[in-house]
Amino acid sequence: QRRERHASIIGAMSPGLQGEVVMEVNRVWITRVSFLNKILQEAESSASGTYFYAFVVQISLSMQIQIYAQSEVFGVRQAMYILSRGLVSRHCRKQLGGTNQIS
Repeated sequence: QRRERHASIIGAMSPGLQGEVVMEVNRVWITRVSFLNKILQEAESSASGTYFYAFVVQISLSMQIQIYAQSEVFGVRQAMYILSRGLVSRHCRKQLGGTNQIS
């Protein structure tokens, strides 16, 4: 319920304010994904950084929280998952919480 309320509040904001808010909320996750962190750093240091920043904002706006039970199979192709807590395996390789994986 709280997540839905936050989404509706963000939806009522102007596009510029939405970008600022979601970047503050999701910055910790963005900086943990190496390629997104590099893009964000480029956005903050480049003269053409507005385009890079807009790209990261769009990704940040698209982020969703998903929770899975132990032993549950999940995942779709062309999706990025950021594991906050726990353990997941893919092709017999273990990934610990705080890592990212693109399938």
